[in-house]
Amino acid sequence: DLVTLDNDTIFDGKQCHVVVFNNPHFKYINYEVKEGENLFSIASKIKISEYMVLEKNKKIDDYFDISIGQKIIIPNDYAPKMVLYIDKKLNLPLVIEVYDDKGFYERYEYRKLEFNPIITNEEFTTEYKDYGF
Repeated sequence: DLVTLDNDTIFDGKQCHVVVFNNPHFKYINYEVKEGENLFSIASKIKISEYMVLEKNKKIDDYFDISIGQKIIIPNDYAPKMVLYIDKKLNLPLVIEVYDDKGFYERYEYRKLEFNPIITNEEFTTEYKDYGF
């Protein structure tokens, strides 16, 4: 199944639905490096993980070790599987777990979320006291 509900859980004291997304379209594809590209720029352009590209191409030593016309293998999407913990009260994601073809890859946790906070005009300036610039 593309999207399934798993057992509910509690995260940071909040009741959450657990939603599992399995991406049936995820695969690795061939890509030809264009002028001026590195793994960061390719990943940013296609919205994929530069680390997954580095891991899949063993002949590449670092993120800048590619050249024009070189053929590399890249994922066609960010991940084959994601698990979301959705707050039952606010319907906002509190946890995002990402899995690659090897297994668990990364996890993002969101705590102390404020729904519709008041943001002052001052916060959009570089002089705002809480930014520490």
